Amino acid sequence: MRIIAGSCKGTKLEVAPQTTRPTSDRLKGSLFNSLFQRCNQQVWLDLFAGSGAIGLEALSRGAEQVVFNELHYQPYLVLNKNIKKCHMVKQSVVHQKDAHDLVLKLQTENLLFDVVYCDPPYDMDIQQVLDEVGDLIKEAGVLVIEQEKNAASYHIATPFQLIKARVVGQSRYQAYRKG
Repeated sequence: MRIIAGSCKGTKLEVAPQTTRPTSDRLKGSLFNSLFQRCNQQVWLDLFAGSGAIGLEALSRGAEQVVFNELHYQPYLVLNKNIKKCHMVKQSVVHQKDAHDLVLKLQTENLLFDVVYCDPPYDMDIQQVLDEVGDLIKEAGVLVIEQEKNAASYHIATPFQLIKARVVGQSRYQAYRKG
């Protein structure tokens, strides 16, 4: 797995063995090429970060800051290592929390994001998190959910509108714009 474009293009990222399912370069390419060619000055939340590949891709393409979250210990260590390898420590905030707890914490801090990326373990139900994370997204911001391609879609409430849905290999992503 590697960074596919931007200032860190070609940087190989580590993945914690047997504890994460990394987003494929093909899916990442589809997502960024269709929605986020440039991430200039954007602030991202990578809620289930794993190795950090999505957030680091955004930083490589010009995002101002990424808030990463990875609950599990080994992927959390690998995430921090990948951030250092890409020289993105200053642009990164890293948490090791349950996603629901982090969303509640960020709400109390009144933080708003241009993009929230949710790629949970495929067997995890994140409906409650999705019901609350919308408050963290700026007007015209984007919520992206990655799932197993045959999984039932989550219910995303108004004011979000589906703007892109794509199946890539065994996965699919759906992007929703707020407002």
